[in-house]
Parts: sequence; structure tokens; C-alpha cells
Amino acid sequence: MLNARFELLKNQLQPHFLFNSLNGILSAVDGNKEVAKAMIIKLSALLRESLLIDYSKQITIEKELELLVGYLEIVKFRYSSTKGNKALKKNIAFELDKSKLSIMISNDGKPIGRLRKGLGILNLENRMKAVYGDNFTFNLSQQGIWVCNHLILHL
Repeated sequence: MLNARFELLKNQLQPHFLFNSLNGILSAVDGNKEVAKAMIIKLSALLRESLLIDYSKQITIEKELELLVGYLEIVKFRYSSTKGNKALKKNIAFELDKSKLSIMISNDGKPIGRLRKGLGILNLENRMKAVYGDNFTFNLSQQGIWVCNHLILHL
């Protein structure tokens, strides 16, 4: 049951990310073919790596960060290929104590406005619930210019 649940989540998440990434690459093809080719290679590597992960098991923070770096390279490309976007500032902070692991990812991008749970947040919460049960909290908030994603794993 757990494996079937992860497969469903993985199948929902990847097309959404894939279509957005391909649209970004398409917009760069005429302007800079070499950059578009490089992004296709990075996207292919990231998707291949994500398909090899057994999401029913925990992975190391090192592996998670490796995937995050690949993802951020593609997102950075997508947003830099659209005219008028400023450089996005990002912060990633980890804090570990005896009872919890806190992960805060924030950026100074477009304000979130009215909070709603989209497919990405629902998939994250479902993945976390499948592995950690009720031993986690996730919060998306606007703090000044920062959009903050805060995940706490209760150990």
C-alpha cells in the first residue's frame, strides 16, 4: 500500500515539473541552443535519479541536497529565461536538536498572496505522512519579503 501511494505521488509530481521545465527550455531554444541542450541534460539526469529512488524508504540528507541542487539549477534556468525576473535569493537552514529536525527554505520571490494548498504541497504532506505519520509539521508563510517553507520532523 505504501509503495503504491508513493508511486501515485511520484507520477503526479513529475509531469507537473517536467512540463514547466520543458516550456522553459523551449523558450530558450532559439535564443541559446547550447544552454537549452545543457538544461535538457540536467533535466534528464534529475528525472533519471528521481526514478531510481525508492520513496518508501528514507534517503540521506546528502542525497536530498544533491537532488535539491539539480532541481534548483533547472528552476533558476526557467526563471532566468523569462524576461523581467530579478535574481532570486534563496536561504536553506537546518537545525537539529534532541526532539526535532527543522528545515527552513525561503526565497524573496513573488509574494504568495492568498494561501492555498496546491498539488505540490499536498504531495509533500502525503509523502511525509506516509513516512512520518503525524510526527511532522509543514508551514508555508510570507515573512516580510521572504516566502518561507518550514518543515519540522519530530524525532
